[in-house]
Amino acid sequence: RRPPRSTLFPYTTLFRSVAAASALREGGHKGKIILVNEEACTPYERPPLSKEMLTVPDAGLKLIRRPEWYAENDIDLLSSTRVLSIDADRKIARLADGDQKAIVYDKLMFATGARPRRLSDFGDDVIYLRTHNDSLALRNRLVEVENVVVIGGGVIGLEVASSARSLGKHVTVMDTADRLMGRVLAPCISSLLQTLHETHGTEILFGAGQLTREGDSILLENGRRFQADLIVAGIGVLPNDELARQAGCRIDNGIVVDQCGRTSVQDIYAAGDVAALHHPAYDRMMRIETWQHASRHGGHVGRTMMGFDDGYRQIPWFWTDQFGVNLQMAGSADGADQTVWRGGPECGTAFHFAGTRLIGVTTINNGRDMRPAIQLIESGWRGDCRELVDESIALPKLIKQILRTMQR
Repeated sequence: RRPPRSTLFPYTTLFRSVAAASALREGGHKGKIILVNEEACTPYERPPLSKEMLTVPDAGLKLIRRPEWYAENDIDLLSSTRVLSIDADRKIARLADGDQKAIVYDKLMFATGARPRRLSDFGDDVIYLRTHNDSLALRNRLVEVENVVVIGGGVIGLEVASSARSLGKHVTVMDTADRLMGRVLAPCISSLLQTLHETHGTEILFGAGQLTREGDSILLENGRRFQADLIVAGIGVLPNDELARQAGCRIDNGIVVDQCGRTSVQDIYAAGDVAALHHPAYDRMMRIETWQHASRHGGHVGRTMMGFDDGYRQIPWFWTDQFGVNLQMAGSADGADQTVWRGGPECGTAFHFAGTRLIGVTTINNGRDMRPAIQLIESGWRGDCRELVDESIALPKLIKQILRTMQR
């Protein structure tokens, strides 16, 4: 039976993205906004979960918006609530709250994110870090244990390793790859990161191969055994696209969207790391798994829902803090055949080139270079890499000169 007409608002939007909700209100949207949140707590920032939340005993959540903001902006925040199914033809979302409550929507946006990949045959006491509750569980366990094994040399695994080492734990990082954060960093940056961890006492094992759990130990194929009082796995994520698939949306390693966030189903949109989009700067489909992208893309798609039609072009960018070192990466190092440094690896900027085209930038304790560097990547600049290493000219001024020359 169709829900009562009283639930059908002139312009109802069902979504989980606070950025999109904010963009709608800032853009002048007056209609109803419903934000469905599976977790019990008010929406919060995730980056601290693998850092301050683990090392500072009384660290609390860093909220995206204060709790009163939702009511002040006439946004219905439905926490501890999950969407059970979508009827895209009738534009009805049914909630899994026991009484099968239904919401009639005009436009709907999926910002369902991703979930951690899980290890097979490792039992239920492996910690996968994604939510506030996961972080609390890990913090409590770190107080009790001495030997921590982190499986996965990506950003989450390495941040956990850094946090655990700062607490005095013996930490071993295992990865099947041959370098750290190999999907996103240039080899020279991976090497710097490895040196940083090993200098601080982290044991790193590459080419781990098949791992076997035996009690409180992990056994390698070669017979080597590691004490593992606690196992943390950070081996990537899977997009939460099942609900979108059920609604009829096209799926290909995430919910396929156009440059404005529109799915293949009319009036349904997707944003953040669940969305697979064609990025014009790299001419390929991408599913971008960064917090910064989730915020920017959510806001962009929120504006699309109001009728704006400008394509998303933001360059991917992420940061990580490990052992007091801030590393930021923008663009892509995939396909780079040359890296040049401005300054040194302790405090400097690395520019990654594919031929003569700048495709990515990494900063080490030098985040002030990131904004102008991103502008240069966005411009599609091709040139002599030696132009960027002259430190006698401040980088913002240098890049302004380059961009001005391009416009002539």
